[in-house]
Amino acid sequence: LIPASPNTVGPDTSLQDGLARLSYTFGPRDRLSFRGDGYHNRATGENFTETGLAQATSNNSKQGYALTGDFVLSRSTTFQTRGYLARYDESDLDISAGPPPVAVAGSLSERYQRLDSSLIQQVGAWQLLQGGVEWTQDRYKGVNRLVGDDRGQQVTTADYWLQDRLQLGPRVTLTVGGRITNNS
Repeated sequence: LIPASPNTVGPDTSLQDGLARLSYTFGPRDRLSFRGDGYHNRATGENFTETGLAQATSNNSKQGYALTGDFVLSRSTTFQTRGYLARYDESDLDISAGPPPVAVAGSLSERYQRLDSSLIQQVGAWQLLQGGVEWTQDRYKGVNRLVGDDRGQQVTTADYWLQDRLQLGPRVTLTVGGRITNNS
């Protein structure tokens, strides 16, 4: 609460969000699924600063999209592949100085992408082989970030993995595996 202020009940906020899920089954062995979600949030409020009372508007928004494919290749083999894209943006504007609003510290822009696939093979009744690949990329930039500031940074990672799970007896399971990671 700000004394002697016309607006002392908190910020003026607005939030819109949405979600969609779709799935299509081609037959008893193949299915594609989609998910999309997002929101936009805006808040305008007042606060005391070193120079006096200031009004600011904060905006942030996010969108994410995912596509998954599940495929039964045989009675003992399955394959799954997934793709994911997301974006996030936030900005703060000082509106107390009058038009036009001035951008203040705290902006961020991020783009994230991910692809992965895995293959699972049941070998007899006691062994399960799994392997896959994963790729991610995260790009971000923003004012007052620890690394890169408003120039931005990008990190890309690729993983390759293999795992063998062997049931040695009714109470003993041996799992061995390996992963190779390449990180930019």
